Amino acid sequence: MFSNKHILAALLIAPVLAVIAYVAVDRAVSERPAPAAPGASYKLAEQSDCRYESGRCTLRNGDIVLELAARDLGAGGIELTATAAIPLDGITLALVSGPEQHPSPVTMQASTPERTHWHLVLPAPTAADSRILLAAGARGSYYYGEISTAFTVYRTSYHKDFRRQAVP
Repeated sequence: MFSNKHILAALLIAPVLAVIAYVAVDRAVSERPAPAAPGASYKLAEQSDCRYESGRCTLRNGDIVLELAARDLGAGGIELTATAAIPLDGITLALVSGPEQHPSPVTMQASTPERTHWHLVLPAPTAADSRILLAAGARGSYYYGEISTAFTVYRTSYHKDFRRQAVP
């Protein structure tokens, strides 16, 4: 069977044609990236670190990368800091403990003149299904996301804090 030149040619050509077809279909139907339009709103994608007790959460959409970090202050409070890849116009968020709750949003304060670092003190989430609703503005566009509060707790199996401490 492998001595037949038609079968050998088909075995060599078929995978090449399959790869060419895959690339051609991907180019034909994939969405082309476009710059954000001023005044438009875009959803931030919650990354996998937001689902775990990591103390960190990353939200992303194109060149907009927003990294949230939570630090336990004790007495039922947490300090939430946000670091952005580009300067932001502002960040507003609300802590929602249930589907029927409609809390008023609070605005994060800029920590640096470059407006890439932000901070806010919040009450610690009490319900397991608590969510953070977040909206940020950058370059005249708006970005929004909904985040699980699981990341606000930092817990390891070694009962030790491995995060880097800030050097004074």
